Amino acid sequence: MTKINLLKLLKVTLVLLAIPLFAMLFTDEVYWKPIDFFVMGTMIFTTITSGSIINKKFKTPTKKILAIILLITSFLLIWTQLGVGVFSTLFSAS
Repeated sequence: MTKINLLKLLKVTLVLLAIPLFAMLFTDEVYWKPIDFFVMGTMIFTTITSGSIINKKFKTPTKKILAIILLITSFLLIWTQLGVGVFSTLFSAS
């Protein structure tokens, strides 16, 4: 992965993180701590970087689609678990 691609992925991550940041300016419904931004930033960057790698490594469309579906499902399950605690684990929301 080239330096330019990583910078583009980082920019996408920062733009997505700007959404809750601006929401916090206008409403009390959204309250993120710095650790929340760090965790979500890490998750977003890892997910889109993995998606980019999947897109380059897998040749057949079926394998690409299945891998992307697995990646997105994993992201959503982790996000949901951290947010509301679907499963009973140490990382459940309080």
